[in-house]
Amino acid sequence: MKTRAYNEFHTNIKNLPEGEYLTETMHSDRAVWKVISKTAKTMTVVEVNVKKDPEFKPAFHAGGFVAHCSNQSDQTWLFDHVTDRQKTVRLKKSKYSGSDLLWGDKHGATFVANGAIHFHDFNF
Repeated sequence: MKTRAYNEFHTNIKNLPEGEYLTETMHSDRAVWKVISKTAKTMTVVEVNVKKDPEFKPAFHAGGFVAHCSNQSDQTWLFDHVTDRQKTVRLKKSKYSGSDLLWGDKHGATFVANGAIHFHDFNF
């Protein structure tokens, strides 16, 4: 993956509508949320659903539990729709002084601002 500046928007979702997005970081997977309202310290977000992009073909090789996907960092997705599932996230204190990139919900999930990266870990 290409290195980017923290304020440069990045996505791997084709046909994503204009707007502000957050990427939820899970163990190794990533999910995308669209911002529908915000204040200085909170955002209300709705979940974005995606579909498999037929142009991305995972390359599996023998290894791991059953197989290893060698090109999973190249995966792309197609925008499907925005769901009704909402949550509120709050600005997290960060070791990066002045950073407004890290947000969190009441369950401890972390969200990274200024990106819409959907990722499925094929190697897990």
